Amino acid sequence: MRKKRWRNRKGAGLLALALALGLALSGTGALESRAAIAVDVDENCKLKIDTSALYDLMEDDYQKTATKPENVEVTVDLIKVATIDESGSYAPTGMFSEDTELEAKLDDVSADTDENDWKDLASWLAQTVTDGKGNLKVKADHTGTGIAGEDEAVEFEELNTGMYLVVPRQVETYFYMYNFTPYLVSLPHNYYNPDDAASSDDWVYKVTMGLKPGRVERYGSIEIDKELTEMSMMPGGSATFVFQVDIETLQGDKEQRMVSMTVDKPGSNSIFVKDIPAGSVVTVTEVYSGAGYEVADGTSDVWIGKDLPADDENSTGPVVNVPFRNQPSGTTTGGYGIENHFTVDENGQFQYDGPYGPETGAPTE
Repeated sequence: MRKKRWRNRKGAGLLALALALGLALSGTGALESRAAIAVDVDENCKLKIDTSALYDLMEDDYQKTATKPENVEVTVDLIKVATIDESGSYAPTGMFSEDTELEAKLDDVSADTDENDWKDLASWLAQTVTDGKGNLKVKADHTGTGIAGEDEAVEFEELNTGMYLVVPRQVETYFYMYNFTPYLVSLPHNYYNPDDAASSDDWVYKVTMGLKPGRVERYGSIEIDKELTEMSMMPGGSATFVFQVDIETLQGDKEQRMVSMTVDKPGSNSIFVKDIPAGSVVTVTEVYSGAGYEVADGTSDVWIGKDLPADDENSTGPVVNVPFRNQPSGTTTGGYGIENHFTVDENGQFQYDGPYGPETGAPTE
């Protein structure tokens, strides 16, 4: 496998994706089971799954970050669902050999069977053999592996004739997961179109198909770590700190969250901010430093991090540490009544109206 060079071609991914869709969904949609030439049922077939659609989608997704996945592995499972006879008719086989419903559906296959019919049938079969996450519950008849690339593919050699369910496995990258629509393919394939006088009714034993990838966001977390060098002399013995978390995702979406913590002892205290889209630029600003405290010497009240990593499969890490350090300011001025203007909205997010509360412009006693 060779390392692929990333290109900066905005919009190219959409074009390649559209091409892959056409390849995948053409599937057996144009099959003519009454082709003039008989199927050679003993011929070995080849299937090539083009991976360029995934490559171009990843290229588009990752163009705003220096963290780019290279040599991404693509694994495809094949399950044989039917045999094909010399006339081009199908009969359920393997785990589906006693499936009368599938047998009835295959009996209806003709040149009038369109791509939506094939999508529905593939979806129905996929639900039978996969779990809720798209993982196979049964043993695949064939498994192939390749890499995502503009000239790359997952290739299968010496396949028996018949109809196969193509089930690409989920692909994990730094900031996104990619899922794929399962589809059916006939080996051999027939592209005959009764409405096109120039189309051929020859059976094709070397078939190239594509992938239909879909992006799924991954998420990461930050831990805001508040360290107090020592407690101030303010009455009450505790202080509330407020942080504004600004998020800009790789897709250009922006979000702002407000979080707070109340500290009653010196040393390290922390609060977690979870479910942040992986790959985001995250800016954390300490907008309120608690009555009687100030930013510690040599530190800042702003933290900026790029390319937020995704949590692991158990959502326990890696968690990015965001440190803030404060020291007593030496004043005994009262606080700003943080509870009066720091609220939680219907989504469970903190909303902060500024250091003096909404539209008052003056401290609250």
